[in-house]
Amino acid sequence: MATTQNKDYYATLGVKKTATSDEIRKAFRKAARKYHPDVNPGDKKAEEKFKEISEANDILSDAKKRKVYDQLGFYSDQIDPAQAEAYARQQSAGGGGRSQVDFDGFDFSGFGGPGHHRFKADGDQDQADGGETGPPPTHPVSGDEGENLEVRKRSLAKLAGVLIKNFAHNFGSLTR
Repeated sequence: MATTQNKDYYATLGVKKTATSDEIRKAFRKAARKYHPDVNPGDKKAEEKFKEISEANDILSDAKKRKVYDQLGFYSDQIDPAQAEAYARQQSAGGGGRSQVDFDGFDFSGFGGPGHHRFKADGDQDQADGGETGPPPTHPVSGDEGENLEVRKRSLAKLAGVLIKNFAHNFGSLTR
């Protein structure tokens, strides 16, 4: 089975999330008798409904698949149950604290002007140039400031690339 699309399998079978495996089996059999293609020849809606209840039964009747589905809200054969459990724990704990994004080697120094705080890759901050803090300048950009703006744009583009790379890596570990 590939990846499911956030479907409510419990509602499909008409059972509660706390249903036992016996209740799920009984609900599936009852619905299967009602929507089976042999009972409803030529009825495309009944055929689609039968496919839906069969898919729901496939996930909910298998303890490992059901656990992943309950933790993530969807199921994929590519998801390792242990990683799904770890992800669910992290989400229930409010995101798990610090970000998993690796900012090593990224230079944040171009983001602050005189007196603005700079954030370093290790998460600390320092006062840049020892000046007063305040809002960023609102005057037109020219000369050296224009070059600095280009440096900032490149730095932001690099930051976006780092974030996307780390997101893809972290998401990929859930689907392996």
